[in-house]
Amino acid sequence: MKLTHVAILAVLFAALMPNAVHAYLDPGTGSQLFQVILAVFVGGVFSLKVFWHRIVDYFRSLGSGSDE
Repeated sequence: MKLTHVAILAVLFAALMPNAVHAYLDPGTGSQLFQVILAVFVGGVFSLKVFWHRIVDYFRSLGSGSDE
């Protein structure tokens, strides 16, 4: 995408945005956001634990592949 297209889209986006947004966030929104962040973190740690040997073997193969 050309720079002029990006600039035009940015100007249109800024022109169409409302000045003030009146939104209501109930008390449960914060705890739900916390649960999502915690779930992403725990999922990442679990994925790292499951694929740890593959990750280590991949980086070992990168280090010793061209030296031989």
